[in-house]
Amino acid sequence: WLATMIGTVYVNRGSDKGRARARREAGEALKREPYPPLAIFAEGGIGPGDQVLPLRHGTFGLASEHGLGIRPVAIAYDPLAVARWEKPTPLWRVAWRIATYPGPLRVRVTPLPEVRPTPDDDLPKLATETQQALAKMLGVRAGTVRHEDIRTQVDAWALQGTSPWDDKPPSDATKRSQAEATATTDQIQASTS
Repeated sequence: WLATMIGTVYVNRGSDKGRARARREAGEALKREPYPPLAIFAEGGIGPGDQVLPLRHGTFGLASEHGLGIRPVAIAYDPLAVARWEKPTPLWRVAWRIATYPGPLRVRVTPLPEVRPTPDDDLPKLATETQQALAKMLGVRAGTVRHEDIRTQVDAWALQGTSPWDDKPPSDATKRSQAEATATTDQIQASTS
């Protein structure tokens, strides 16, 4: 209900017509009211948090068609396990877990440089480059797995009552990646100041 009230454009990713309809609706929304900016979650789904899923190309096509820029934003949660939404868990349970978490939940929101697609750009390549920049910023890998494959695996883990994302101390490799991402964040903030 709330999502509909704020103007959410729903996407049926399993249908070419559904994706085309959503793209058309998003374009019409931009023409009617260009501000506030349109927020698009280009991964097309919620992944496990250990990678940035491949970005859908429609976002880049929409921006190209309307002469708009895209501002990629990396969002990191610490601890991730508190904010993670794994299906089949209902969303209200995740909201309750966040609301009742006794410790601090840190959310780092880091804007990356604007991407401005043109009709001549290779949109799949641009989507991959943007995915890689987001992954680097977050200190995770750029995934190559299709969303549907991840959903199938997550559903299987849910049925087994297991999860590979149990709270474990970060590995040395993860700590190094996080340090690199922080250094990159500092460089971007310095260049935009």
